[in-house]
Amino acid sequence: MQPTFSIHLGDTNLTPTINPLLISLELTDEAGWKSDSLTLTLVDNGSLAIPKKGVKLSCALGYVETGLVPMGNYTVDEVLLSGPPNQMQIKARGADLKGPIRAPRSQSWHQVKLMDIVGSIAQRHSLNPKVAEKFADLMIQHIDQTEESDLHFLSRIANQYDAIAKPAGEHLLFVERNQGKTVSGKLLETIHLSAKDITSYRGSLPERSGYKRVIAKYHNSSTGQTESITVGQGEPARTLSMQYPTREAAQAAANAAIKGAERSQSSLEITLPGDPRLVAERSVNISGLRAGLDGEWLIKTARHRMSGEGYGVVVRLEK
Repeated sequence: MQPTFSIHLGDTNLTPTINPLLISLELTDEAGWKSDSLTLTLVDNGSLAIPKKGVKLSCALGYVETGLVPMGNYTVDEVLLSGPPNQMQIKARGADLKGPIRAPRSQSWHQVKLMDIVGSIAQRHSLNPKVAEKFADLMIQHIDQTEESDLHFLSRIANQYDAIAKPAGEHLLFVERNQGKTVSGKLLETIHLSAKDITSYRGSLPERSGYKRVIAKYHNSSTGQTESITVGQGEPARTLSMQYPTREAAQAAANAAIKGAERSQSSLEITLPGDPRLVAERSVNISGLRAGLDGEWLIKTARHRMSGEGYGVVVRLEK
């Protein structure tokens, strides 16, 4: 099949201009708070104006025979010019992680829904909040943000609830971790791959975390005492070092920690012909490699690359 792509600047289709100049197109889709990225390396013959920092690009990948799949929106972050031979490299990111969202600030939040916290922070940075249904009505009794960036603050809350907080394009996401779901809660279809689909692979299969029980401490405002809650059963146990402001926060942190302990730290990296369906947080079922590597995996990172050599993708997965 013949690989193809499209690049739009707003409503303007740049593909006819970029296509004959393209040396390579690299797109990385990340799970977690890391920003997705798009890098275009082009022959610089003067026919393409240098794009300004901050302009918005949209990208789609696919094949002529099967059509294009939208791969998201990106903001131009840097343009590099070099020569000879004359080349232009355009680097764009799925979200601006260098701006005010990383600046420290202080604020106290009291008896507020998580959705309202995400909404307030999103509005502050001109983003649209997208909160998974599971967290829509979650009430936060009290939490302090002290000399802490909005991004770090949201990531800290997300860790307590085994979730992911991430700017993506024009949105600020707060979604379940490792669930293979859209923000609305709809399950993404699992992609099935056999050994013949995979060009090469490399896997690591360390032991699972040893603890079976998690203890979290919190401040009981009614009694003024430090109390604790326990999640899980058996030995060994892990006691979280932080003292949480409420029982609710301690419960959420213990639940997240025990889920992390239950998850294997196994990892697998596969290289295969390009497939735009392979994006972060999507489930992949692998068969025919070998025992220990076959089974269900979740995409952590997908690095798509299109050039004169064709279209390929390198995917990092975790159990």
